[in-house]
Amino acid sequence: MEFRSYREDEFDFACSLRSLTSAEEKETHRDRFATVGEWRDHYLDYVIDVDGEAIGEVQIRRCDKTMPPGVLAFGIELSPEFQGKGYGTQAINLITELMFSQGNHRISGDTDVSNIAMQKAFEKAGWVHEGTMYALFVEDGVPHDYLTYSKTNFSN
Repeated sequence: MEFRSYREDEFDFACSLRSLTSAEEKETHRDRFATVGEWRDHYLDYVIDVDGEAIGEVQIRRCDKTMPPGVLAFGIELSPEFQGKGYGTQAINLITELMFSQGNHRISGDTDVSNIAMQKAFEKAGWVHEGTMYALFVEDGVPHDYLTYSKTNFSN
């Protein structure tokens, strides 16, 4: 597994990964797609590549206006056919190592309480469950609780 930028022929994959279906959504995503592998504002995205094939994407956020230096937030999207095969845990481990090697000291990530696979991936990667964010998102009037996990380069 490695991280890389998208190839032009992977634009449709990138859109499907994010469930972008309208022409407007896709056009908006075109700028972000072109900067994968580079910091753009406070976002850094990488393609997750296994044997030359894009299987997902990781996102790193550096919220320098609201968080101290060296603190990052993490997100991951895996194509459904690659979920449940250990790729998520492997990507979490690799991105953690990469971000710590660049001088960062803390990474956090969140997942819906129903996403058991992601919870297991965080735990297998040695991340610590920190708590529950109640009603973090509300969709169609239904609140969704999220669990938050973190890893530091100090003992947790």
